[in-house]
Amino acid sequence: MPARAAPARIGPVITHVVLFRLADPVDRDEVIARVEAMRDRIPVLQSLQVGADVIDPARPNQVALVTAFDSVPDLDTYQAHPLHRELVEWMNDHGVVRSVVDFET
Repeated sequence: MPARAAPARIGPVITHVVLFRLADPVDRDEVIARVEAMRDRIPVLQSLQVGADVIDPARPNQVALVTAFDSVPDLDTYQAHPLHRELVEWMNDHGVVRSVVDFET
């Protein structure tokens, strides 16, 4: 039996992009690990990509996160989730500055 094709999307995707400026570059791997820890643990999170700048680690933003959601309410649910709140608290405690853009595609 042939594999079924994925159903066509019925609506836009909300993409949430976060750039992280670390107070201490040694926190880079910890930031990535803490972000990765959310993968598959927050049901509304459709995709998650995180990584460090591989071209110029001296740039102001050393880590980037790109996530996708089916709707703005799903993004709101993600941001209120205890795992996300714990991550934000840790970043605040470690002086991580975040720049965020949310857009629809």
